[in-house]
Amino acid sequence: MKIVRVVIVLLVLLAPSIAAAAPVAPSWRGAGLNIAHWFRYPANPSPAAMDAYLSSADLRWIRQRYQFIRVPIDPGLLTTASAINAVVDAARRATAAGLNIILVPIGNPDAALHLWQILAPSLRTIPASMLMPETLNEPIFSANPQSWNRLQARIVACIRAALPRVTVLITGPNWSSIDGLASLTPPPDAHLALDVHDYEPALLTALGAFNPPLDHQALASLPFPVTDEAACIAVASHTADRPTRAVIAYYCALHPDAALLQTRAGIAAHWAALHRMPLVIGEFGVSAQLNSTARRNWLAAMAILCRQTRAACALWALDDPMGLNLHPPLL
Repeated sequence: MKIVRVVIVLLVLLAPSIAAAAPVAPSWRGAGLNIAHWFRYPANPSPAAMDAYLSSADLRWIRQRYQFIRVPIDPGLLTTASAINAVVDAARRATAAGLNIILVPIGNPDAALHLWQILAPSLRTIPASMLMPETLNEPIFSANPQSWNRLQARIVACIRAALPRVTVLITGPNWSSIDGLASLTPPPDAHLALDVHDYEPALLTALGAFNPPLDHQALASLPFPVTDEAACIAVASHTADRPTRAVIAYYCALHPDAALLQTRAGIAAHWAALHRMPLVIGEFGVSAQLNSTARRNWLAAMAILCRQTRAACALWALDDPMGLNLHPPLL
């Protein structure tokens, strides 16, 4: 629980606000928290069990520490009216607890459009100032980003038709990355916000999960920030695996630090300012297996970054080892 308390304290230091863009101006303040398994890979996919995943008391506990939640949704789970109602009830209870809420479909892009066609009209009872629908979680479209631009415009139009007063959260291709902004064309809508995800450097935050054969135990000893390249490279002595030793040397040569994170986030902040949108860093997190000093330093750097860019930032996640790794019931 000590690490959990450290994470919570650091995230309370996050950005005080972002400028709202909606006709009914939402006050998106402070730190946010993703809920990984409410409507995404739930242990029990029945509508009643999904709705009950977080109690109203749990939501009040979260509100004492965070100002908004982001809830990924698997469209494949919302095939019945009762399942749709479970999401609506979750949003109703969250906002009743004082939490702003982002709802975002995951997975197949066409399924996301269909989900918003059926879900958006049901959300009309949720206060527009506390609701931010997001088009899709981490679209890829690396080979054809213009296809994503066209589809995202259709999704925004679908949401807007049902929810004319909300701010809609858009995102770029290439996994909602900062690099994906280079090929993002915003839809023709005056009330949008931008979401990017920030897990840089991924070798540190995810311990090289993108390459399973790497020695992840050795990577867990990596420092952050890197102020002494030789001391950093010495981590390679923890493993006999040559590819792991090579990526450690590459990481150390980059000298990753808070300034590097701020430079990359500045790209997103500039894009958002250019298009007159609030900035949301909808996901960030770092593996609990990383040594505690590096993990604490990385989270502290993110807190400063969020404050400097005036972004609303949401930790991944309440119920995931990249974040708090707490599983309901919380009380």
